[in-house]
Amino acid sequence: MPWIVVFGALVGMLLGGLVTAVIQRRRSRRLAARGRLECGLRVLSGEVDGLNGKWRHGSADLEDAVIHFRQGLPGGVRGTRPGVPPVLLPVEAVEGERRPRAREWFGVSPDCVVLSIRSGDARIEWAVLATQEAWVRSQVGAGAS
Repeated sequence: MPWIVVFGALVGMLLGGLVTAVIQRRRSRRLAARGRLECGLRVLSGEVDGLNGKWRHGSADLEDAVIHFRQGLPGGVRGTRPGVPPVLLPVEAVEGERRPRAREWFGVSPDCVVLSIRSGDARIEWAVLATQEAWVRSQVGAGAS
C-alpha cells in the first residue's frame, strides 16, 4: 500500500509541474503581447523610491527602456497593491545576469534569470522568467548591453 502513495505523489508532482509550466508560458505570452510581464526587483546599491534591498514582486510595463513597476499583493497573490504608486526605472544598461541562488528560491523562482541593471546611480536586480529574457532585453532598448 505505501508504494501506491509514493507513486501517486510522484505522478501528481510531475503532472502538476507540467500543468504549471504550460499555464505560466501562456500567461507570460499573453502579458508580453501587451508589453507587460511579472517580475521581481530589489536595490543592490543607491536609492530608488518605493524599493529597497528586499525582493518586491509585481507586474511591469516596458516602454521606451523604462520599467513601470507596480508592486503586487502580499503572499504571491496576483494583482497590484492599491494606493501604492508605480516605480519608474529608466534602464541605462544591463550589466550582467545570473541564476537565482538556492537560498533565494522562496523569493525568486528558479525558472528566472536575475539581470543586474543600472538606473541613475542605483544598481538593481531584476528577476524575469528565463523564457522572457530575450524579449525583455529587446524592450529595454539599445542602451542595454
